[in-house]
Formats: sequence, structure tokens, C-alpha cells
Amino acid sequence: MSDDREKVKQDTEVSEWHVFKERYGDDWMLGEAPMGELAAYEGLVVLDLGSGPRKRIEYIPARLKIKLDCCMVAYKQEDLLPASEPGEAQLLQALGEALPFADGSIDCIHCLNTLDHCLDPERVVEECRRVLVHGGEMHVHVDLGGEPTPCEPIVFTEERLNTLFFGFEILHGETAEPSHEHRTQQVQLVLRKP
Repeated sequence: MSDDREKVKQDTEVSEWHVFKERYGDDWMLGEAPMGELAAYEGLVVLDLGSGPRKRIEYIPARLKIKLDCCMVAYKQEDLLPASEPGEAQLLQALGEALPFADGSIDCIHCLNTLDHCLDPERVVEECRRVLVHGGEMHVHVDLGGEPTPCEPIVFTEERLNTLFFGFEILHGETAEPSHEHRTQQVQLVLRKP
């Protein structure tokens, strides 16, 4: 993995979050709770992989909530993180290609609009398989098509996604509008590790 490419990608990510905060305001950075039955998270360890600074998993009743992003230190330094309550979520900086967790230690992973931001998404999914408990879930949103950008260097096809998640049980799948205008559509999946 190229350190130069990773640095450019991270610098671009932080710049884009500044644009989002300026455009949409502090209230938008407070985010919203994930869709679905929140009580299902009670007692679980939940990882928000590629979380960005905007709140999301803070609103679920998990036993342990972890926000992991390759730019977390920069988000703190640049005042992009909304104020948090004690115990709301642990904030960690790491790459998805090298998750700092023991095998089988995470019950649920949210990976929303993250994989096309990674330089090696196959390695990221291998790491997710490793850290998920058996029967653990992975909630994934991935934009398809378009051209690579410094912030989103990977372009996905449905075929590449099928290969990437081979062996996972698909509990739910649908398509939606893409997260970014330069992509063609978004695939939303709920997957279970066997």
C-alpha cells in the first residue's frame, strides 16, 4: 500500500468533512441513529468502520461502541468531532486493513460508504471476517461505478462485491441512490458471518 496515496486520501477526506460541516452545519454533524430496531444492539460490541466524524452509532444502546477511522486524530485536531458524552463511543485511529482487535471480538460492524475509500478493500473485508464473532453481522453500503477520485480510489462492480463477500450469508440487500454524484448506484447489504 502506498504511503503517499494514503496520505493524499486522508488529507482529501479531512478537507471534504470541512466542506460538509460548513455546508450543512453543526446540527448535521450530530447525525442520526441507524435505521432498524435499535434494541437488537443491546449488549453488543459494535464497530463503526470508517466512521468519519459525524455521529451515528452513538445513538444505539450497544454495550461498547467503537468509532474507527484512519483520520480520527485529524478530526480531533481540526475540531470536526461533535461534542460527546462520557462513555458515548471509543474513538480510534487505524486503517481498516489492520484492525486492532482480537479474533472474534466484534458482534456487529457498520461499514457505510467506506470500502471505496480504502486502498485494499479485500484486505479490509478479510480483517472484518477475522474480528467478527461467528454469526456476527456486517452492515455495508457501497457505491458502484464511476471513476476513481483521491478520496474514493476504488471503483466497485456488483461482480467485485460478490467476490468480496463470498461466504457471508446475505440477510438483506437493496439498491439506493449513490452517496456521491460521480457514482452510479449504492448497494446496501446486511451480511452474517457463518
